[in-house]
Amino acid sequence: MGAILKFIIIFICATWIIRKVSGYFLKSYIKKRTDSFRQQQEQQYRQYQQAQRKEGEIHVEHTSGSKTGNNIRFDDGEYVDYEEVKD
Repeated sequence: MGAILKFIIIFICATWIIRKVSGYFLKSYIKKRTDSFRQQQEQQYRQYQQAQRKEGEIHVEHTSGSKTGNNIRFDDGEYVDYEEVKD
C-alpha cells in the first residue's frame, strides 16, 4: 500500500512540474510568434500605405522615439526673434 501511495504522490508532483515548465515555454513561444506576426503586419501596412500615395502628396513619417510634444532644441542654431510690422 505504501508503494502505491508513494507512486501517486510522485506522479502528481511530476505532472504539476511538467505543466508549469511547459506553460512557461508555451507562453514565451506564443509571445515570440505574435511579435513576429505583428511586425510583419506593420511592414505590410506601411508598404500598402506607400503604394496608395498620390503623386505630389506629402507624407511625413515620424521616426523619433517621442511622438508627442514639440521637439525644438535651441542649440540647433541661432534663434531669431521677430516683430510684425503693420502697414
